[in-house]
Amino acid sequence: MKRLIIINILFGIITLHASAQELKLHYDFSSVKGTTVTDMSASGIDATLRGSAKVQQMGKYQVLNLGTASGYLDMGTAAGNVFRQTDNY
Repeated sequence: MKRLIIINILFGIITLHASAQELKLHYDFSSVKGTTVTDMSASGIDATLRGSAKVQQMGKYQVLNLGTASGYLDMGTAAGNVFRQTDNY
């Protein structure tokens, strides 16, 4: 029980910190069409589910499940360029 409470508190702190900043990329997995995961930031750089990756419901959240084989989230070259141009992750 104590672990669950600590995780929830930490998640709340991380969420508050992230919402206070201008996000360059934001995949919360709430909007998935086929294999396309919508970027919720102003960048609009959608990602693609590859291999055995899928998005599934976990409680009230949508989470990325990489599966048992070579699943991954392909954010593409445009997302790589965004990462290259920033120094604050």
